Formats: sequence, structure tokens, C-alpha cells
Amino acid sequence: MQTIYSDIRKSGISLIGDLPWGVRICQFYQTEQDLLDILIPYFIAGLENNESCLWIASDSLAAEDARKAMKKAVPHFQKYVRKKQIEIISGSLWSAGDGDPGRIVISKLDRAISAGFDGLRLAANAVSETEAGKTFPWDGTDIFGEHNVIGIFTYPRDEFNAIGLMEVVKKHRYALVRDGGNWEIIKSSEAWIVKDALKRSEEKFHSLFSNMLEGFAYYRVVLDAKGRPRDYVFLEINESFERLTGLKSDKIIGRRVTAVLPGIEEDSIDWIGRYGEVAMTGRPVQFEGYSQALRKWYSVSAFSPHKGYIAVTFTDISERKHAETELRVSRRFLEIANRHSDLSSLLQEFVKEMKGLTGCAAIGIRLLDENGNIPYRAYDGFSRQFHESENPLSIRTDRCMCINVIKGTGDPGRPFYTKGGSFYTNESAGFLAAVTEKEKRGTRNVCFRMGYRSVALVPIRAGAQIIGLVHLADPEENMIPRKTIELLEKAASALGVGALRALAEEELRSQREWFHVTLTSIGDAVIATDASGRITFLNPVAVSLTGWTGAEALGQPIGKVFRIINEVSREPGEDIVDRVLKEGSVINLTNNTALITREGTEIPIEDSAAPIKDSDDNVSGVVLVFHDGTEKRRAQQVLQRSRDEMEMRVEERTRELGEAYDNLVKETSERKRVEAQLRQVQKMEALGTLTGGIAHDFNNILAAIIGFAEMVVEDLPQDGQEVRRLKNVLKAALRGRDLIRQMLTFSRKTEIEKKPLKLSAIMKETLKLLRASIPTTIRIEDRIQDESDLILADPTQIQQVLMNLSTNAAYAMRDKGGMLSLELNECRLAEGEIPEAPSGRYMRLAVRDTGVGIQPDVIDKIFDPFFTTKQREEGTGLGLSVVHGIVHQCEGHITVESEPEKGTTFNVYFPKIMEESAENVPAEEAIPRGRERILFIDDEEMLVEMGQGLLEKVGYEVVTTTSSIEALSLIRDDPSQFDLVITDQTMPDITGISLAREILVVRPDIPIILCTGHSESVSSEKVKEMGIREFLMKPLTKRELVGAIGRVLDANSET
Repeated sequence: MQTIYSDIRKSGISLIGDLPWGVRICQFYQTEQDLLDILIPYFIAGLENNESCLWIASDSLAAEDARKAMKKAVPHFQKYVRKKQIEIISGSLWSAGDGDPGRIVISKLDRAISAGFDGLRLAANAVSETEAGKTFPWDGTDIFGEHNVIGIFTYPRDEFNAIGLMEVVKKHRYALVRDGGNWEIIKSSEAWIVKDALKRSEEKFHSLFSNMLEGFAYYRVVLDAKGRPRDYVFLEINESFERLTGLKSDKIIGRRVTAVLPGIEEDSIDWIGRYGEVAMTGRPVQFEGYSQALRKWYSVSAFSPHKGYIAVTFTDISERKHAETELRVSRRFLEIANRHSDLSSLLQEFVKEMKGLTGCAAIGIRLLDENGNIPYRAYDGFSRQFHESENPLSIRTDRCMCINVIKGTGDPGRPFYTKGGSFYTNESAGFLAAVTEKEKRGTRNVCFRMGYRSVALVPIRAGAQIIGLVHLADPEENMIPRKTIELLEKAASALGVGALRALAEEELRSQREWFHVTLTSIGDAVIATDASGRITFLNPVAVSLTGWTGAEALGQPIGKVFRIINEVSREPGEDIVDRVLKEGSVINLTNNTALITREGTEIPIEDSAAPIKDSDDNVSGVVLVFHDGTEKRRAQQVLQRSRDEMEMRVEERTRELGEAYDNLVKETSERKRVEAQLRQVQKMEALGTLTGGIAHDFNNILAAIIGFAEMVVEDLPQDGQEVRRLKNVLKAALRGRDLIRQMLTFSRKTEIEKKPLKLSAIMKETLKLLRASIPTTIRIEDRIQDESDLILADPTQIQQVLMNLSTNAAYAMRDKGGMLSLELNECRLAEGEIPEAPSGRYMRLAVRDTGVGIQPDVIDKIFDPFFTTKQREEGTGLGLSVVHGIVHQCEGHITVESEPEKGTTFNVYFPKIMEESAENVPAEEAIPRGRERILFIDDEEMLVEMGQGLLEKVGYEVVTTTSSIEALSLIRDDPSQFDLVITDQTMPDITGISLAREILVVRPDIPIILCTGHSESVSSEKVKEMGIREFLMKPLTKRELVGAIGRVLDANSET
């Protein structure tokens, strides 16, 4: 048995707030809706508080209706039912049962505690209908106050008179009663204590209330002619009332409050109205309110001993309210300071927040710069004239209060300075009267001349340094009290820390961007090491030349990645990095050096190395720069052969010099063309290598983005702005996945998959990309017919066709601008209308520009590989040849029409497929759920967490591990504990395929799904021959993964 302990629980009832264990509440209801209004949020709070919940339904609200109401209000209600966290039973069954209700509740509490719940939350109707009439079966008095139980007992309101109601209220901490459509709360203990005290004290409670710490007052309410309260008269007060209000008994007894506190009837808390309602209705109230006249916050409890009179107890909570405000404001400003890394947005939000806090008409933030100037970096409310006058202040040349605060020279002993170094005044005339004429002449006093009466200057500190100030000004007096200044000083400290961090982050971002752009765009390979010679950085060119990826090379000794030999002697090359670390100077190696790639290939290089030095001039690392010398050497060799051949021909055929010269020119041109082709081939090979290298890592990153985004989308309201933004994230991630697949396809790392697709949809998607990338001098026009435009093709290839043709068209209009037109319509080609094109129905895609056109003498060559009219650095000559190849892969045809200086039109004809011939794609169904136990293996922590979250959301029980060795151990320990294994291919220690082999040896019938981001050595056919049921390419959506699991498990159950 767990006894009561000091633990506060959320009641779920806004009028009551938090409660300790052991509290009983009563509710008087009239309708079924009255019960639901209170009990639904009451039980929701219990479920969220890890409490076991027992709802004994009343005769007015059937158990089934209660279940339906909870199911509607709680999204995952059945989950709580399955956990046995909530039980809803009929009230008649409860009252008719055998045994003591108290012992039954204690038994249920014991089971709840044993099951891991904190305690028991109960609701029961305290009145039951039986054949013998109305009975009161149980009200919980025998167990409450001793155990971890909270209870609400409901009573039909119409069954009780006033005496009966008060008898019920006495037994409970709180009573809930609906009055005029609103729920009211009665704190019965206070009401009865006061009532008993009134009965016992014939001298109006002098012996009790004169010693109370709380203030006490007894009033008579004054009504107007219509019976409405319009004033009240002080009849009795205690000493604490005098202490807490400053009002003395001999000055106020017998007087009306409107005479004692003029203007109280205008107070927003409506003291007269609230007290009058209590006096006339007899309903007690408890509230917190601010008295404008007394400038204090009070916590008030008021009740009426008899009609027309009211007794009030209260405490001064001004310090608590100020502390709460101070804490809330401090937290708010700290949150703003920590949220922003951009200085401008940080300052603007601080100005907005401070203006809302103080209500001042004008606020500005000055920051001290390196030249001693303190310009406003953000402001609101100051006039343009004021800003232009005051913005260029300098601590070196100007004299004013701003300069005193920035320099920290204010005297805290004077009444308008604080210990924190702030200056403030709420009455400019009083301030000017307090300073000397010399001080007036020595300062600018612009704020006062501009009509501001309340002015404050709060220093912004970062540690011991003052880096700026907050300037507040308002034309009204008394707008900036001392406590507000204290709040602003704390806020300014948070601002100082945030501003320094934002400035540092801006500088760091700028430096990082500069280094990143420089090192990734440079044409040479760059490798950096630390002082021990271990690699800390590789740029993309170094990755390409060495054959090591950045992730693999980081932390490796330089000699393992950058292996060089002397091409002539075949001896290992000098350790240039070690030499630089020892000598601390720049070293160049240019002769006969060859790099041995990771695959064992030799590449002639030219390299140099330089030391990286720290602030103390110590060598902290080395930067190594090198480039591929193959082309240079090849050109030298070709040149040498050409010279030898030319000399031989000159010697042997002097008489045929002219012919030989012509042949030499021709051969030289041909050689240059072949060299250019060779360079392009090598670039394409490098692209293929790079694509394969990054595909796995990039696909893993996309897998995490897609998976976690899908989980968050499911957990958020579907009509919210956050969901729309997350769906855009998903859409972008899926585009990234398609881009990787397109790169793999282009570099022949994966096969093309043609499928029926709507050409109009691809065109509309591509137009979005074009409008963002084509200059505004080029207008884009589209004429797309999309009624029935199905073709058989790969969507990424079709998008590549559109992009290549459109960017070529934009290039043709780069100087003068023009119109780019994309058209799509259906047409019928007759036999022979286009050579080699069978007759039939086609979708015609036209890309038309108004550019420079194509010259007639080259129009027949434009589809040749490597042919281009662009400058060498502007194009490769592969764009149109790739377009031509894709179109023919789709069994289509392409034609071109062009006229110099008027423009060009490319017409692409794709065979149209009929609607009935396309695959019938079923409507997207709900993602299936399951209950099987799955072992999920991936060496990426994020992907393990993502996989577990996705699969558990659809009902599966998931065990995860990042170690293939641990996974094999789990299978060997108990082969039957899992229904399915999902493993990544690329794993340390044991690859996915090897792990699958070992698992199938232990349990041949277990289904296995193999996932991979990219692997040239693995294919779907290969893995299925091994007994692996599914082979999936990452990244996967939740629907794709769950669909594959369903297929595998369904197939397994049929065998």
C-alpha cells in the first residue's frame, strides 16, 4: 500500500488548478453535459499524469455514453484502455455490487500502484436510483486523505435544498456549481471556518482576526434604486488590513469606499460589482486583483454571512506578482537572446518586447562600434527628426546622458542613477531642477527639448564590458518605475550576451563561407593535416584524385592517403608533410612525382606544402596542394612527337612542304578534337566515381530527413501551418532522392525504369525550376494540354530533356532577352512525315526561343557528342546528344527548325499510350498495421531511431541495434524471437549480405529485407538468390517500408 505523499497533481479543471493527493471534490449537475464539462478534462489530466482512472457512471450519463465522449475527446483512447489505465463502469452495477466500496477502491489502488501508475483518479455518482428510492451508496469519506486517491462525487442539483447542499459541501475540499451558465467554485473549508467563527464571536471576531496575518474587512453593500450594488461601507477591519493597505481604522470605519478611495469604481477589477454579487447571491469568490488606488496586488477570499453584508480576507501578493513578472520577463528575454543568431532580428525583437513590457512610446537600442560611435541599431517610435539628430553620437566628442551611461560614469548616489548604472527620470522638470546649471550646459538634453517627460537609459553589458544601451522615452510622466528599470537591466544583460554571440556567429559564418567557397571551388586538390600529420580536411578534387572519401580519410595519417613515388627510381617519394612540420617552411615538389590512388593507379602530380601556424607562430598543421599533371605531360609528349615527325618530314620531303604543312594542320586539329573528347570522357568517369561515392551517405541523410519528417507530420494537427511546412520538407527530400537516382542513372550506376507518366505534370514541375533559374529578361510562356498525355518514360530523364532544351534556349537569348515558349499537344504523324517515325498518335513537346538561331552549316551536327558552339568554359557539347539519346530510348523522335537571328524550335515526339494500356494504379490506401516483432539493424544511430519510431507507430514491436555482431548474437540466442529482420548492407564488421547468410544458417525460414543507399556489387537478383526476400534502395518513405514488410510477411504466412 502506498500512502499519501507530497505530490501535486493537475486537476484538469481550470477553476481548481493543481491538487494534492487525498482531495475530494463534489459537483452539482443538472444535465448530462454538466457532467461531461467537468469529468472529460478531469480524466484527460489523469491519463496524462500517469494515473489509473475509474469512472463510475451515473444514472444520468450511461457508461457507454461516457466511453463515447472520452473516445471523441482523447485521440488515442483505446491505447489507454489496452493499458488498463482507464475503466468506465455502470453506476447501477457499482451500487449493486457486494462488498465495501472503500475496500474495493483501495484494492484497485493497490493494483494501479503495482502496474506502475502514480495513484487512482475516481469519479462516482453519490446518489443512486433503486427500487427502494434514492440512496447514498458511498462518498469516499473512509479513504480520502490517507491514500494516493483524488475523487469527484457528483450530485443531482435538483435533489438538494440549501441545507442539504451545505451538508454535502462540508465533506469536500471544493464544490462545483453552475450558475447562470458559468461554473463557480466553493471552497467549503474557508466558508465554514468563517461561519463558525462568526457564530462563536459576539464581538465580530476580534480575538481571531486582530491576530491574523491576513487582512480582514467586514462591509455593508449599498444598493441603488434598481437594487444594483454601487458602493460599500467599511464596518470592521483588523490590524493586518491597516498594515497591508495603509488605511487606518479611524479614517475609514463608517465611510463609503468611493470616498476613501476615489476612482475605485473605474478600477478594472470591479471591486464594488464583485463584492456586491457575493453579498446579494451568497456565493463566495476567490480571486487575485490589482488595486489601482493602492498600487498593490491582493489575493482575496470573500463570502457573505448574511444578505447585504460581506466578509473579506486577503493577503498582499505584490512581491510575488513582481517576482513572477520578473521571472517571466527574464525567461522571455533569455529565450529571445538564445533563439536568434542574426543580430538585426535579435535587436528588432528586443525592441518590440521592451515596448510591450513598458508601454513607452519610443524605444531604441544603441551599440558601440569600433570607432566610438553609438548609432541606433534598432528603434521604434522616435521621429525621423530625432533619429537624424541623435543617431551619430560619439563617446569621443559628445556629452550627454547616453555617453555617461555607455562610459559607466554615472553616480549611483544621485536619485536618477541606479546601482546598475542606469539613468532614469519620470519627471523631466524635477530632474532639471535637481542638476546644476553647469551640468545643464554640459549636456545636450535633446530628449527633454523634444517633449519627453519619462526617459531611461539602461546599459547593455556583456560581462564587465558595456557594449551599448537601451533608450526609453515617453511624453507622459511616471511611465518607467524603478522596478521596471530593474527588469530592463536584467533584460539588457541577456541582450548583451545575445548580441555578442550574434556578432561572433556572423563573423564565423562569413569566415566559414569564404573558406568553403574557396576550397571547394579551387581547381587544385587540397588536403590539410594537424600537427601529428593526420588528415583534417579534403576538398572534392582531392577526393577525386586519391580515391578516398572525406569520411574515410579524416583522421588517417597523410602517408596512407597521399602515397607518392618517384616515377624514375620507383622509390617512395619524400614525406613532404613531415618535412614541413619539421622545417616550418613552404616546400615544392614538381619533378617525377606520381600519386598512387586508393585503387593503385598512378597519377603524375605537381605538389607543394605550406605550414599552418597558430597565433604563437607554432606549426599546428600542414596544407598540401597538388594537381593532376597527366594532361600537361600528355600534351608535352604529343608535342614532342609532333616535332619529331615534322622534322622527319622536312628532311625527307622538302619538295612536298606545302602538302606536308596542310596535313600537319589537319592532324593537329584532329588531335585537339580527340584530346578535348578524352578530357570530357575523363570528366564523365570522374562524375560517375563521385556520384557512386556520395550516393550512400547522401541517401542515409535523406532517409533520416524523410523518416523523422513523416513521424512529426503524423503527430501534428493536419490543418496546421507546421504540417504544411514539413510536407514541403518531405517534398524537397524526395526531390533530393530523385536527383541522386538521376545522377546514378546518368553515370550508369543504376538502370532506367520506364513507366506511364503524365507529360504535362513533369512540364509544370520543371517550369517552377526554370522560372527560378532563368534571367528575368527572358519571359516564359506555356501552352500545355493535359487532358490525356500519357507516355512511357523515366520522369527524371524527361525532366533532363526539358531542362537541357530550355537552358540552351535561354543561352541563345542571353544578350537581348526574349520569349521562351513551351508547348504540349497531341498530334497524329502520317507515314514518312518524319523519317523513321511510324504513323500514329504522339504527344508533341515544342521548345521555342526568339534567340540568335543556328547557322545552316552546323545544324546537322548539333546532336553529335561533344559538338558545341559555346566557348570552352561555357559548355561540354553533351546536352543535345543526351537529349537525342533519351528521346530515342523512349522510341520518340526530335526535329529542329531554326533561322539565324529569329530563333529556334525543337519538336520532340513521344509515342502516346492509351489510358487503358497504362498500369492501373490503385488509390492510395491507408498504411497497413502489424503486430509482429522486427529486428532493425543499421550502423547510423539516426536511422535506427527513425526506423523504430516509424514501425512502432504502425503497431510493430521493434528491437534495434547498430551492431551487426550484436544482431547475429540476438538471433543465435533465440532464433524464434523475431518474425522479420531488416538490415542495412553497408555495416562495419559484417556486411548486410554476410549477416543475412549467417542468420539463414541459424533459421532458414526467417524473412529478411536488405536495404542500401548505394552498392554496385549488390543487385536485387543476387540477394533474392541468397534467400533474402526484399532488396530496397534508401531513402524510403514510411509507405514504401511498411509496404515491403507487409509483402514479405504475407508471403511468409502463405508458405
